[in-house]
Amino acid sequence: MNTIDNIIRLALFEDSGLGDITTESILSQNLKGKGVIVAKES
Repeated sequence: MNTIDNIIRLALFEDSGLGDITTESILSQNLKGKGVIVAKES
C-alpha cells in the first residue's frame, strides 16, 4: 500500500464507528455520493 492510500484509509477510518451526528441529522441514509481527489503540485 502506498503512502496516499494509507492516508486516505486513515482519514476514512477516523470517521467510521459511531458515525457523524451532524451528517446523520441532515442527510438521508439512502443518499449516495461520489467525489474526486485532485492533487496539485505546489
